[in-house]
Amino acid sequence: MAIAIAALSSILISWVVMAQQPVTLRLLMTAPDAQPWREAMVSQFEQEHPNIRIEIVEGPNATNLIEDLYTSAFLLGDSPYDLVNMDVIWTPKFAAAGWLVDITDRVTPEQLAGFSTVDIEGGKYNDRLYRMPLRSDAGVFYYRKDLLEKHNLQPPETFDELMEQSKILQESGDVPWGYVWQGRQYEGLSAMFVEVLAGFGGFWVNPDTLEVGLDRPETIQAINWLRSTVSEGVSPPGVTTYQEEETRRFFQKRTGGFSAELAVCRAAGECGRFCDSRQGRHQANGSRAGQRERSLLGRMGTRHFQEFASSGRSMGSRPVLQQRRTAAQLHFGSGLCAESQSAV
Repeated sequence: MAIAIAALSSILISWVVMAQQPVTLRLLMTAPDAQPWREAMVSQFEQEHPNIRIEIVEGPNATNLIEDLYTSAFLLGDSPYDLVNMDVIWTPKFAAAGWLVDITDRVTPEQLAGFSTVDIEGGKYNDRLYRMPLRSDAGVFYYRKDLLEKHNLQPPETFDELMEQSKILQESGDVPWGYVWQGRQYEGLSAMFVEVLAGFGGFWVNPDTLEVGLDRPETIQAINWLRSTVSEGVSPPGVTTYQEEETRRFFQKRTGGFSAELAVCRAAGECGRFCDSRQGRHQANGSRAGQRERSLLGRMGTRHFQEFASSGRSMGSRPVLQQRRTAAQLHFGSGLCAESQSAV
């Protein structure tokens, strides 16, 4: 009996000691995002929860490669990762496989009210919640305000205008290339193409009818326009190898006049401090004489992002972002905005 009591006491003491040890949770994410996380959210969280440590594992820059690493780890059955920094499109796959915890009953409606309803819906599978939104992103069209003012140009609103102005800036010797974008075969190419496709009046999948629109004339027009940016010398041949980071660096080095990429703002006020926005105009259904009836701005104009910038609120809490990675291209007044962005 004494031996049993002693053994039980030893076990209880071990449990107490273990309970006092910090718990470490591991999280995999893209390398560029790791340090900002450590300095901000992780630091604050660990101060509020001293018994929990967050260990960030830096992975590749491409989100599809991060998805592959998570998938491989979960399939092996003994994953080293406790948390998932998850893109919205992974939710059905991960939830259906049983890799995520159902958090529907752990979050109150009051807590969810601060987020975009669309972002919340994106975190659901079979009407159950598996993902909490952290940030929202949108396709952004950057331009060199100084060069447009130099040549007395207004920001382009059609694809024809973009090509024309790019060639003007190139022929004047201001920039070697006019327009840079993400052409590498990865998720970012799909996100970029959806924006261009919507600008030509096409669609990938109609959310109401589930019709696939990749065989429509608008899709062929969008593809041919992207090819023309390279064949006409407006975009560099290497653009087919670019991801978001390569595009951003290229534009920020002032070697391109225009750039389009996904931009992320956790707090919209950050972008407002760097960007001098102009008022945009939605021109999806009209055109100027001699130009295609296609709009660069897609479904949103600059004014929506100006609202974000002036509010200082999280983009995820604003209902104006109705769809993620749709035809949302916003005009900014300065390439400096790239300094406040990071790739998804």
